[in-house]
Amino acid sequence: MPEHEIHEFVDWVLLGRTFPRIHDRIDEPIKFLGFRHRDWFHDYFSACLIAKQEYPFYPNVEIVGYVHIMTDDACTRRPQFLRALRIWRLIDLEKMKHDLETRELLLRLLLKELGLEAFYKFFSDMM
Repeated sequence: MPEHEIHEFVDWVLLGRTFPRIHDRIDEPIKFLGFRHRDWFHDYFSACLIAKQEYPFYPNVEIVGYVHIMTDDACTRRPQFLRALRIWRLIDLEKMKHDLETRELLLRLLLKELGLEAFYKFFSDMM
């Protein structure tokens, strides 16, 4: 299960900033449900609604809730993807702040893994 730092890393790669309040709210039930917290708020509608509630004036913020669920699913389905995200986060974060080519490569890999290749132009325009 990806930790909040992983979700924020994915936010940063895709959108150039993080949205911690969204991830806190979506994963809030972990405090009393543990791993079964995904029974609450882990459907696309709820996640997108939470995103809009937390950042009502940020355009297209619903995508953050959507990607949160997709990242959880991808990391559960393929633990090696979660390991790769953890490594990328540690190695590339500082480099990506100054090197758009590295960030673009990671963006392509991340979108491919999440099945969102069709959205490449949307996210690359935000870089």
